[in-house]
Amino acid sequence: MHLIHLLAAKLAGARQGNPIPYTEQSVDFSFCDRFLRVNESDRPYFDPLDMNHRIGTHPHSNVATARKKTFSDKWQAGKFSVENGTDYFTLQDGYVDTLVEKMGKRGHYTKLNPVAIACWLYREHDWPDNTTVSDIVRTFCSEFNFDDDEWAAFFVSDTDKAEAIYGQWSHSQPQEISKTIIDVLSRDVEGFNVFHSLMAIREVCKMPVITVSQIIETMRGLKCKQVVIQGPPGTGKTYLAKQVASKLIDADLAESRSQFCSTEQGGRWGILQLHPSYGYEDFIQRMVPKQEPGGGVRISIEDMPFILACKIASSIAPDPFVLIVDEMNRADLQKVFGELMYALEYRNEPVTLQYSKQDLVIPSNLYLVGTMNTADSSVVQVDYAIRRRFIFFDAPPDRQVIDGVVSDLQVKKAGLALFDATNSACDNHPRFSIGHSYFLHSSMAGMIGSFVYQVLPVLRAFQDNGVMRSDAAIHLTGWDSEPITPSQTRPDVLVDALSSWAAGLL
Repeated sequence: MHLIHLLAAKLAGARQGNPIPYTEQSVDFSFCDRFLRVNESDRPYFDPLDMNHRIGTHPHSNVATARKKTFSDKWQAGKFSVENGTDYFTLQDGYVDTLVEKMGKRGHYTKLNPVAIACWLYREHDWPDNTTVSDIVRTFCSEFNFDDDEWAAFFVSDTDKAEAIYGQWSHSQPQEISKTIIDVLSRDVEGFNVFHSLMAIREVCKMPVITVSQIIETMRGLKCKQVVIQGPPGTGKTYLAKQVASKLIDADLAESRSQFCSTEQGGRWGILQLHPSYGYEDFIQRMVPKQEPGGGVRISIEDMPFILACKIASSIAPDPFVLIVDEMNRADLQKVFGELMYALEYRNEPVTLQYSKQDLVIPSNLYLVGTMNTADSSVVQVDYAIRRRFIFFDAPPDRQVIDGVVSDLQVKKAGLALFDATNSACDNHPRFSIGHSYFLHSSMAGMIGSFVYQVLPVLRAFQDNGVMRSDAAIHLTGWDSEPITPSQTRPDVLVDALSSWAAGLL
């Protein structure tokens, strides 16, 4: 909190011993509106340092109170004065030492990373293409009027070291990604890292909605045979993954699927679904004790689906083999993939398997297509080393799918209205929204039942996890009752009410 109100004052021109005119509008609101505003709700401001949202009418209240009562009155680091009817605020001489002492824990002040703060503050700034991280940090230092002593006291000087890392983040981002930035930064993620979060945001929000043919063309153009299709629940990620597989193998999926029982079984594609207990021994190889005829026990090495997929791919080369890894972010991927982290990036180089000690070279005709549910908090924790070995594509909610699939005009109109109102209640969040597959029903009973018994429970889970506003409600045109909330004590009554509403649509 104290750093935020210091930044607001510094942006307004505060320097040691130099009074600045002070009003809440010119200092606090000006800073909050420019750097902390993230939406147009009743809590439009977000403080990335204490991970809290602030209300629109008093975003400055804690800041002003801290500045006046703690910063100025108690610590004597600042001073308020009035001259000719104008309020002034001054940073007192020696305020730097006072802040370092008071803001430290157990006598130790942990300096802040200026790169992380600068990338956050200027997350929506339109930077030139040749902008470097050093440029952003220099802009931060200059615009906030930090002198050398202040900078050295408050911030670490690792800009040069961070250049190679943060330089991979695109510095010019569209404003619509702010909601996801806030979501990622406000989550209590173990080992939180601003850069990794920004990279995750870029992959969640920036990748284009794309066709099957474009996915395959991109894979070939980038010479990368690993892709991830990601999106909120119900956006058809697995369906799209199967379409990609079908296009790659140019064969009927029903007749060419491998069950990974043995290499002799063959097949052209296979699918696995990961889960939290999935590990290396379930994916690559495992050690299995086997009884010998004489009563002894020997340890046998068994190949698991990925190794079997590699062997099948080798046996059918150059024809492609596709392995779909569904819900891949639900597992600990570093544990599951093991030495494949290297083998996926350097396909022509062998890696030694952990148990069999045999060399593995991933065949050039083996394709991996993964899916990730962006509403799952584990998507944030997917390691960047994993992310950079895959190409990421979005599968967002798409109302055009409903329009094209549902044939009955009245059912279609109801489905589109429910879809639009539901995602409006979700603020059309790029991660926490509802996909179109929930609304692909041919009957009105199926459409309404899916909404009441499938969609609303998902929204309740969003609210319980704090990723959807607690006061969010679904507003339907022509709905005469109170707006629909995710928490419904009588879903049967709601089904009847929605049936009456839908009957009046045409």
